[in-house]
This record gives sequence, structure tokens and C-alpha cells, in this order.
Amino acid sequence: MSTNSRPPRNRRRASSPNCRRSDSTSSTRTQSLRRRKRRPRCPHRGSRRCGRRADTLPAPRPRARKEIIVPGGAASSPRRLNHALVLAIAQAKTWMRDLRSARYANTTDIARCLELSDAHVRRVLRFGYLAPDIVEAIVEGRQPRILTVKMLLKGIPCAWCDQRLAFGFTR
Repeated sequence: MSTNSRPPRNRRRASSPNCRRSDSTSSTRTQSLRRRKRRPRCPHRGSRRCGRRADTLPAPRPRARKEIIVPGGAASSPRRLNHALVLAIAQAKTWMRDLRSARYANTTDIARCLELSDAHVRRVLRFGYLAPDIVEAIVEGRQPRILTVKMLLKGIPCAWCDQRLAFGFTR
């Protein structure tokens, strides 16, 4: 026997030339599965190769909060900033400015451009006629709890003193 010739590695294939390849492949695959140690499935994603250990979880991240710090400290009442109300007032002021500068010809143009109803645009535009001290209280978060966008959409009195009475301001 020469040094270059080696015996075939897979004796089964060499001994039976008529056997099909799929049989030998499946038996080899079965043997390799038996030998390989199976890792448990990862509870995070269901895959075996998640990379994270099941017994360790990431530390919870603190939630980001926006706070308005005002003079007065803890002695003053807590602020309840109503973002929807602030945005509605800002939208009304912007629309009024655009109407004055002739960017929009009328409320129908605003409604068509923003895909809103004309009645809604006209109701929101009334927010621009709120008394300045009421707007200031809303922006600072000092408005009464009953003052919401829904309440303002129902109607706003024209006189500022009537607005203060209707919305619960004591001034």
C-alpha cells in the first residue's frame, strides 16, 4: 500500500455503491444531532442564538418627563399643563395670522388645505379671542380643571369678563 492512498473515510458508502446519497446524508445528520448538545430556546425571542441570558434582564430606564419649574417652589399649587389646549390656542393664533397676511382667503381655504371641516376651523379660530390672562394661565398650567378643548369648542363668550366667569377664573 502506498503512502498516498488512504482508506475511504465513510466505509458504508465505499462498501455499498448502490446506496442512495440521501440515506447516508440523513444518517450522518441524525448522528450529528445526537452528538450536538442542544441549547434551550431563549425566552426573549424564541430563537436559540439570542445572545442574551434568560436569567439577566436589562435594567429599567427612567422615564423622561418634562417639567416646568416656576418660581414659588413647593408652596405653590402644582401645575396641570394641558398640551392639547395649548396647541389648539397656538393653532388658532397661527390661522388668524395667516388670514390677516392673506395666505388663506377664508376659513374654507384653511379647511380645504388641512382636510378639516369648515365648522371646526371656525370654532378653533375663536380660541384666538380668549382674554390674555386666560391664555397666560393656560400656558403656565394654572387653568381650572374644567377648562378643556372640548369645553371651549362648545362656545366662547365675546366679553373677557364673561369668559372669566364662564371658565371659572376668579379675577
